[in-house]
Amino acid sequence: GYSLDLDLHAGGLDLRESELVLQSGVKLDGAVTADVQVTGTAFEPQPSGRIDVQGFTIGKRTLGAASVGFDTKGSRLSFVGSGFSDGVNVQGGLTLDSTADWKVDARLKDFDLAPLLPDPANGGTYVARVTGDVSAAGRYDTPAEAAATLDKVLLQWDRHILTAPKPWRLAATGATFEVQDVALNGGSTEVRVDAYRDASGQTRFTGMGSVDLDVLRAVIPGLTRAAGTADLSVQAEGVGDDFSPEARIDLRSGLFQGTWFPHAFEGVSGRIDASPTGFVLSDGEGRLGGGTFTVGGTIDAENWMPTRVALTTDVDNARVRYLDFLPAGVGDAQLKFGGPMDALLLSGDIQINDMVFAERIDWESWVLEFSGEHLAGAVGADTEDYFTLDLAVTGDNTIRFRNNVGDFAVSTDLQFEGTTSRPGLAGRVRVTPGGRVLLKEREFEINRAELRFTDPYAFDPDVDIDMRTEVSTREQDYDITYMVAGLYSDWRTTTRSEPGLPQADINALLLFGLTMEEMERYGGAVSALAVEGGDLLASKLGIVERVGQGVVGLDTFRPERIDLVSGVSERGSGSVSSDLRLLVEKDLDWATLIFEQNLSRSIDTYLGLEKRLARLFYLRTYWAREQVGRRLDIGGAYGFEASIRGELD
Repeated sequence: GYSLDLDLHAGGLDLRESELVLQSGVKLDGAVTADVQVTGTAFEPQPSGRIDVQGFTIGKRTLGAASVGFDTKGSRLSFVGSGFSDGVNVQGGLTLDSTADWKVDARLKDFDLAPLLPDPANGGTYVARVTGDVSAAGRYDTPAEAAATLDKVLLQWDRHILTAPKPWRLAATGATFEVQDVALNGGSTEVRVDAYRDASGQTRFTGMGSVDLDVLRAVIPGLTRAAGTADLSVQAEGVGDDFSPEARIDLRSGLFQGTWFPHAFEGVSGRIDASPTGFVLSDGEGRLGGGTFTVGGTIDAENWMPTRVALTTDVDNARVRYLDFLPAGVGDAQLKFGGPMDALLLSGDIQINDMVFAERIDWESWVLEFSGEHLAGAVGADTEDYFTLDLAVTGDNTIRFRNNVGDFAVSTDLQFEGTTSRPGLAGRVRVTPGGRVLLKEREFEINRAELRFTDPYAFDPDVDIDMRTEVSTREQDYDITYMVAGLYSDWRTTTRSEPGLPQADINALLLFGLTMEEMERYGGAVSALAVEGGDLLASKLGIVERVGQGVVGLDTFRPERIDLVSGVSERGSGSVSSDLRLLVEKDLDWATLIFEQNLSRSIDTYLGLEKRLARLFYLRTYWAREQVGRRLDIGGAYGFEASIRGELD
């Protein structure tokens, strides 16, 4: 044949653009450099040279650099290579004739397998290293043979360090194989796997051991805490399609908590039986919020992939606080989760047995927090349709308000519907008649109070409130009825009194305990003008709403509260006055700024700065234009005070 003397030099070849890599579907990357010389003849070529790979990457994981040098003597091509931080050293040969006889021997030394593993679900990194020998040989007309002895195996994540107690032994010839002594131990985790397939195709697989459940944090997104143990048992034997693994998992003293639920599931136990056709969960039970729960059901599957779900759970006397703006509630639940994977439904009943609003409530922020805009926006726009909702939430006089708002019981009959991306709410919330409400330091008796959610997706219920109070002046006793009605986003108030009075007189009575005429007679003319055409709830909430609509044009300077108040001033000088005062509060990043101005006396001005140091402990410094008990030419009165604030049930 023709004599050959060919030199080939190539650099910067990108593996990503290789046709073979593109066709394989494997994401490989790296820069290839080749220096090759071919001598001999066209029928008996003798190649030699060197091939280098820089930045070899599988998926998103980089293994590093590697190089292989090769030479040919006669018809035998020999090669030697190393790379990946000296983790791999390889040598072997290939006969360049019709037999295609080949052999490869590799030595692994702390070879880093971590780049071949997926990223941990909740952060951190894996350490995965192996040390041992791997060999393989074959020829054109006979099955290949391979064997490996891994003397050291290390797998580490977070506090978990798993090692091989004995060398792993693996062997394969054609379609037959044998796996011996494959085990990992560390902490409370001990697992072992044995498997083989003989020449007849008979396959047997056995796996057993126990696993520290904390390792689930590496594979389950959002799982923040896990503890306990799972006992594993996997058995499979058969030929061809008759080979069907069956697994059993027994949970003991499990604990699970994740970002998707604010409370931990404790003392979890149960059994899971798994096969390629489905999963069966039985005897599942545990503790939640001081109560208990049970769970069970089935998941149908095809080749291990779930196709249909049918799970049930019962919760008994659990204390749960799911939403930050609501207190913890004690209740029971009977829930079902099921359906095809593309049409899952969460349904059932939730009974509230006890929920107490005992903490002090700031009227303005609470009303705004429960506005339709805030509730409708509680689910992000990018939330997916994970499943459909059909949940009934009921409570018969089991929700109790016992705080600065009042003392009354509430019943609920609500239905959550829609999907996780567009939830809806229908039903009603009803206050038991006879309870009391405090507005403007005045006590009202509730005749009727109800919220009705008629449009499930508007989060804008109809408001229907009827309450009464008694006001006694120096000259007359009055019975006043106060009513609120309309949509929550646009409610209106009406009042009436017995004996009958004009609206302005009723407002003055509710705010100051005097009629307009009495206020003018006793020196409160400016205050009387201020309440003309006003309203009890408007003074408490309406001004805030108007501020939000642009009375203060810049968000940076917009106060959190603007109110008309009477009684004891912010200065707390000990005197009580019916003078109407304008109160403005602005929350800064580090403190609260307080301004108060008496509308009847221009000299009565107060400016304070308050810092909350602990849950009940406050420090305040202030300036007041008017001095009390002394007259010094220092521009007013200055003060510093510490206070402890709390409420007793």
